[in-house]
Amino acid sequence: VGNDEFGYMLCDILKQNFVDTSGVHFDSEARTALAFVMLKADAELEFLFFRNPSADMLLHESEIDKNLYRSLIHDPSKSAHLAPLYYTKKFKGQVVGVKVNPIDTAGAGDAFVSGILYSICS
Repeated sequence: VGNDEFGYMLCDILKQNFVDTSGVHFDSEARTALAFVMLKADAELEFLFFRNPSADMLLHESEIDKNLYRSLIHDPSKSAHLAPLYYTKKFKGQVVGVKVNPIDTAGAGDAFVSGILYSICS
């Protein structure tokens, strides 16, 4: 996140929800990205992003504390999970979805990813 009020606010919200924020990097070269989502009359979403570039776009691998990830799981399971990550370039897959009549799809992708992360952590 950027070294700005919005970045600090986001980090504080995570802390209030008992999320470990020790891996958060505050970038003084760019601001925290902003995204505005507008629901149009036809239930479609319109997105407006402010990233010119934003702090998340400037993250370098050297700024990532790999020790945070090393503590998540232990071998042999750790190695087994990490090995197939960087080899999926040509992987293709499909899961049939359930047809619905959307009313408001704002946050649908975020909710989907949070469900996956919750399942992984559980």
